[in-house]
Amino acid sequence: MSRHAGGLHVLEGGRFRPVAGIAAVAVRAIVEDRHGNLWIGTEGAGLWRMQQGRIARLTPREGLLHDRVTSVIVRADGRVWIGARGGLSRFRDGKFAVFRQKDGLGSDNIFLCSTTVWGICGSPAAAS
Repeated sequence: MSRHAGGLHVLEGGRFRPVAGIAAVAVRAIVEDRHGNLWIGTEGAGLWRMQQGRIARLTPREGLLHDRVTSVIVRADGRVWIGARGGLSRFRDGKFAVFRQKDGLGSDNIFLCSTTVWGICGSPAAAS
């Protein structure tokens, strides 16, 4: 698979072809879970799940914090963590939970890496 601002493409038969539905969006993150599902984070089109040949789009209507996804990781326990503009979302058992700076995050702009939930946060403002 390849990812770029022109969407998601898959290599089949020696040629890349666009993945229907995700071909015209900016892909920012791709991760595979233990069941072989692909989780695709996009810039402005939410989170997509490719599961057994089916594609589902998850947006704030379903509980995702924001459509601008910066990163996605899957933990060993199967939970999917999504860094996004505005904070962090967790997808588990078909439901989202959201976490923001007011919940204790150091920032509302979250980037994830590896299988550990890390937040890259700005420095707190100096006290006057």
